[in-house]
Amino acid sequence: MRNALFAILAVTFALACKKAARIPARAQEATARVPASLSGKLLETIDAAQYTYLRLQTKGDEVWAAVPATKQAVGTEVTIVGPIWMENFKSSSLNRTWPRIAFGTLDGEAATQPAAVRLPSGHPAPASANKDLGPIKVAKASGSQGRTIADVWAERAQLQNKRIAIRGKVVKATNGVMGKNWLHVRDGTGNGETSDLTVATEDTAAVGDTVLISGTVHLNRELGAGYRYDVIVED
Repeated sequence: MRNALFAILAVTFALACKKAARIPARAQEATARVPASLSGKLLETIDAAQYTYLRLQTKGDEVWAAVPATKQAVGTEVTIVGPIWMENFKSSSLNRTWPRIAFGTLDGEAATQPAAVRLPSGHPAPASANKDLGPIKVAKASGSQGRTIADVWAERAQLQNKRIAIRGKVVKATNGVMGKNWLHVRDGTGNGETSDLTVATEDTAAVGDTVLISGTVHLNRELGAGYRYDVIVED
């Protein structure tokens, strides 16, 4: 998909003029269901300043995660919502470096967390999202491979392992996770979960960019460390 993903330059000026606001509730609901989560049995906790570090036993292996300060009993099953992974993260307060760690919020506590929790030094920038993009309506990609996002969800069984082309607007972007950049794209079709498509690519794009995507559809994709997608488009 390299060189197939590009931002349409015409949106640059329009984006600069937009005011900050919340995405409509319906759009937020769709976004909330799409990001991957990280689940596992709690083996150890370490408290540091405003954060709690958790060692988890997932289905695949042991991983570390960091969440806003919490009290959880060792042995319980926990789920980290919207994890963002970072390599070689050093905690200055603990004087400890983790080769790989996920930052997020605990399921059930996300709604009670402050709107803007200050991330620890060295934490990756959070995924870009929640810009006021207004109503989204993007023309379907042309050609025999062209599909709308609603088409991909509806035809996912037939499209598995096949290449498609999609034109849409980026509503969320997380760069440099597991060697790729992760985009959530919408074109105005579909409802709820079926209005949003996850794309894993080596190319980059910013929230608000209109992009043309060419890639392969994969279903029930297990990417390790608790990452799983019902539908995803990859290089």
